[in-house]
Amino acid sequence: MVTALWIDTYRPRSGAAIVGQGKLVEQVTSFLSQPAKGKGLWLHGPPGIGKTAVVEAVAADLGLTLLHMNASDERNTAAIETFFVTSTTKSLFDKGKVLLIDEVDGLSGRSDRGAASALAKLIKQSQHPAIVIANDAYLQKLQPLRAACKIVKVNRVPTPSIQKRLREICKQEGITADETTLKNLARFSNGDLRSAITDLQLAAAGKTTLTDHDLEALGFRERQAQIYTVLPAIFRSHLSAARKLIYDGDKDADEVFLWVAHNVPAEFSGTQLAHAYTILAKADQLRSLVIRQQNYRFKAYMTDLLAGISAFKGESHHYVAYQPPNRIMQLGRTRMQRALRDAAAAKIGARLHCSKRRVLRDVLPYLRVIQQKQDILGTLKILPEEQEAII
Repeated sequence: MVTALWIDTYRPRSGAAIVGQGKLVEQVTSFLSQPAKGKGLWLHGPPGIGKTAVVEAVAADLGLTLLHMNASDERNTAAIETFFVTSTTKSLFDKGKVLLIDEVDGLSGRSDRGAASALAKLIKQSQHPAIVIANDAYLQKLQPLRAACKIVKVNRVPTPSIQKRLREICKQEGITADETTLKNLARFSNGDLRSAITDLQLAAAGKTTLTDHDLEALGFRERQAQIYTVLPAIFRSHLSAARKLIYDGDKDADEVFLWVAHNVPAEFSGTQLAHAYTILAKADQLRSLVIRQQNYRFKAYMTDLLAGISAFKGESHHYVAYQPPNRIMQLGRTRMQRALRDAAAAKIGARLHCSKRRVLRDVLPYLRVIQQKQDILGTLKILPEEQEAII
């Protein structure tokens, strides 16, 4: 017996059933009821927050035929043109059509550089309202498309709204769940309703009651604030918001420091830049105290200083494409080698009954010497590619 996915079973069929996106429902309804000729609507925001679901539900409410194209599957100009040509065919039963081009991030950038320009041109010429969806509206390859659309940022679904929806699904499925468990599920989803419902189905599989203990099977996949959310708060928000995002984020404060230091010249200039660098210098002093004295209270002070950079925010709110610091880029390039090294150290540590860190620090130097005279790493069942990473 094939189990139906709850994200399909409980997919909203009307605008009234949409969870936590009432304002977006109004915006899409307004656009489809009175579309601006030659202008599309662009919805952007993280996955799972209801962008596609809202368009489908509102189209159903208005009796419009929805023509759906996924740009990550059909990435080139020819496919886009075919889609728009097909949309011109008429039906006796149509009240109208709406064109939905989903996952525009997936448009070809290298193999077909004209895909975004072609889509922009076709939207301007289209007889029907067109809506495009992307996680990031500010990718360089999509620049030609922005002038053809009204851009709307879609926010994450609030935790209380997700919790309420999970409670309704549990009632429908005959599952008894305590509110703390549902709140944790909602909070772990970080505004992604789709993943919250998927997690609920996985945790509740074969059960009639649900507790926090059942969430252990999910590995507590907490989706924390990403660095591209943290940086705008540090540079442009206020201290309390920036501080909270740094603490809630998925990056260690030391890594946030590197990102801020690398990107601060793109955000500030003149006196503001001088002030920002002064704060960074003091934060760096605290970082060094953490290392020298092993006193982690200094890290909290360093975090507060980083958040305080927001005090010097300027008037400009132009878009900035944040770049990873050189050190992190280098770490990214050597990630595979470091993974092999760590795998070898873990195997050696298991044999020597010590930690991987101890192996890397104290044991490897001697193993390298011994390996020159006899194949001790082979004896320890270290794979050839792992040996290359540690010798």
